[in-house]
Amino acid sequence: MLPTFDATSLQSGNNRLTVSDYRFFGWFMIGLGLLGVAAGVVVLLQNWHFVQILLRGPVSVTPAQLRKAGSLDALPSPWVSLDGSKVHDTKVRRFVGQRSMQVNYVLVPVEDHYLLTEVYWNFKEGSRLTGYLEEWDPGRNDGGILTEVKSRGYGDKLLPYQMCAAGDQGVYFAERLGLGLLIILVGLVFAAVGRRYLSRRPAAWDLAG
Repeated sequence: MLPTFDATSLQSGNNRLTVSDYRFFGWFMIGLGLLGVAAGVVVLLQNWHFVQILLRGPVSVTPAQLRKAGSLDALPSPWVSLDGSKVHDTKVRRFVGQRSMQVNYVLVPVEDHYLLTEVYWNFKEGSRLTGYLEEWDPGRNDGGILTEVKSRGYGDKLLPYQMCAAGDQGVYFAERLGLGLLIILVGLVFAAVGRRYLSRRPAAWDLAG
């Protein structure tokens, strides 16, 4: 005898799927989707500062602007670009990342002061510098960077912030933006799947067995 089906339930042997089951699954997926969208928006809001920096791009500044700025807030953006100039090698080295990439620490003349800058080992003096300005954590790259530099006689001539010119800062900012957008996209996919289940009619359900 063949199994029978009605408009409110699906039955084949011991398997039974009801309209309520499909509606529950649909609303469950929509709920997960909305949570995903909300989480993505939170990530974007938390990184909105970096999103604005990415959209603005690196801002060209002069040594005079850096010297005049008492803090990073006085600059148009922490992502800046400087014309090439002579730099002083501090001989301080660190090896970072899984591949132990060597980074060097050089001093960029800023009138009567210096901007401590992190560059890759193959940086060529006179090249244009583009990087991110920030106040480095004492533990950066195993720590002791500022202490070593200051011990070489530059302690009272350093600007209160430093510059990282090693790596592509644009990629770093784009990753923060992309993470939030990816979470939102996944949430929308979940919500779309849930909506599809809610909109399907019993006659369109796939019957197994």
